[in-house]
Amino acid sequence: MSTGLGTGGVLITSGYRLWLTAAITFLLFSVSLSSCHKEVSETAQSGETAYSFEIYPTALSLFPEELPIEKADIRQAQPASLNRPVGGTVSHHLLAAEGIDLWFQSLAVYGKIDTFIIISPVHWATGGAALKITDLPWDAGFGIVECDTEAVEFLSESVPLNKEREAFHLEHGIGSLIPYIAAYFPGSRVVPILQREETLDTDGLGDLAAAIGELVVSNPRTRYFLMVSADFSHHAGIETTGERDSRTESVLPTLLRKNLPLMYSDNRGGLLLLSEFLGGVVHDYRLIGHTNSYKISGMDKEDITSYFFTLYW
Repeated sequence: MSTGLGTGGVLITSGYRLWLTAAITFLLFSVSLSSCHKEVSETAQSGETAYSFEIYPTALSLFPEELPIEKADIRQAQPASLNRPVGGTVSHHLLAAEGIDLWFQSLAVYGKIDTFIIISPVHWATGGAALKITDLPWDAGFGIVECDTEAVEFLSESVPLNKEREAFHLEHGIGSLIPYIAAYFPGSRVVPILQREETLDTDGLGDLAAAIGELVVSNPRTRYFLMVSADFSHHAGIETTGERDSRTESVLPTLLRKNLPLMYSDNRGGLLLLSEFLGGVVHDYRLIGHTNSYKISGMDKEDITSYFFTLYW
């Protein structure tokens, strides 16, 4: 089976069957473990939470047999322009591993990134603060990805970001992307942030965007990238998914704040953060790919998740 990403006639052949089996196993494992995790205590609202590990596992560290990355030799390629993208959206569903890989290939063309600021929706740890951050490293399966602890401390002191380390354990919104960062951007660090999306204007997102902007300006020699870990339409059939994705596709090129409620995504708060970080003005936009779970797998046509892969300047 092949999966089309739907831009520029790009067609990617499927070569991830063993990896997808491992990924599904990992997600089931995540659910079973998360059911054993207690909710973050009330005391976590004002301080750090305890975490019994020193490093976060990822799918590849737990199931190292398959590497879901067809890494092209592109890091020495010349950027398409002198300007470099500063943010973008990428799926966290490993069913879309080929699309994730293509997105990282496209981003790597523009050169080194020192720190990825990743904002993901909370999937399991629903208690605690609305915005969470951690400073612990991640095991990518073939290397360790460190947190940018200086950036973590700066943001934690600037906005209401609670250090809730346990909330990130087996959080696939972050962990699914770590191996790609290790492969395409070796030596890069991360600033992982989780947001519990209750309304579009989650408390603190505007302040967080301003703090990230201040961080970038204060460190001109460090190249930052704001990664919005997001999937789009969920739990719908072909027709409804198409309607939702049409609305989303009309909003993505400009990311105007007033139009964000038209989008169907599990991370509209992250999209709001990206819009605010860009100052409400998109100078350039590239749609790397658009597909959905039914096109990839041929299964569950009444329970489709859709994926958009984008870059912003």
